[in-house]
Amino acid sequence: MEFKYLKSDNIKDNEKIDSYIEELENPLPTKSRLKDLKSYISRNFEDALAKFISEPYLYCGKYKEIPEEILDLDIGLTQLHHAEGKIKKIDKLIKNGIEHEVLDISKAILEEASQLNRIIKSATIATKEEKKEPSPQDIISANIHNQAFNFLNTEVKKLEPSLKENLLQQLNKETQKRIEHYAGNPLYIPLVTKLRDDLKVKNPKLASQDSELIVLSFVSKNITKISPVIKEREIIEAKGHFSLSGANIEGFLSIKLEDNSSFKVSMNSEFAYSKNNTLFMRFPTRFHDAFDSENNKITNPSQNKLSNKL
Repeated sequence: MEFKYLKSDNIKDNEKIDSYIEELENPLPTKSRLKDLKSYISRNFEDALAKFISEPYLYCGKYKEIPEEILDLDIGLTQLHHAEGKIKKIDKLIKNGIEHEVLDISKAILEEASQLNRIIKSATIATKEEKKEPSPQDIISANIHNQAFNFLNTEVKKLEPSLKENLLQQLNKETQKRIEHYAGNPLYIPLVTKLRDDLKVKNPKLASQDSELIVLSFVSKNITKISPVIKEREIIEAKGHFSLSGANIEGFLSIKLEDNSSFKVSMNSEFAYSKNNTLFMRFPTRFHDAFDSENNKITNPSQNKLSNKL
């Protein structure tokens, strides 16, 4: 099939469609790769709807010239997996005598999207088993007996209620901006209604889930980084302090081992974007103020260096 619209020069990453299809037609290494490809194609589809439907026919009051029956389809907001169903609704309008060039263009774009969605649905994952990584909770549970990690877990969990509130404020602020942007345009009444519902239901639920996940990930990631330094040695002292900066956790942990060697770890969480503009969270750490059992300062300490010297 020729992808006239989704491969148009006006569409971002249009030249990658063929490589996406080629990859999907062969066994994929992981389910996450399939998810990534679906996300890339969905963005391409959304771009095409914006460039060929929303901008020329709907924005800046242009929607007033479009028959109401067509506006009711919300074509500009169609998701990839709904493309085939939307085509049937367009065919029904055409059969009932509704004519407009936007219907022809919409149907052509939706047919391209539907074809790609069928390719996605038929994609297979290579039979090689993925190594199951322990969950954050598994890591914490396996190390909670350790004095330092118990302290870390206890102190960071105290921040969870405030973190939840901070995340909710951010989510609501972003949602409110979207409401203000789309309000007043009849085309987006269903979207505005949904966004207002999100303020009451979806956002509080997301804030609760995300705050719990951030705390679990923060603690488990740092346990994984510090464990190779401590090994199985007994801890004489563990102390530190943790606080919030918006939706980010920051603080330090000071550890003294049974042979009197010691070190500090500064740690924080931060949101970042990948090269594909995907939001993710990272947990940088920095080892410092490290001393061996004879109280000699270790310069430029790192996880690897302290694992060998302490």
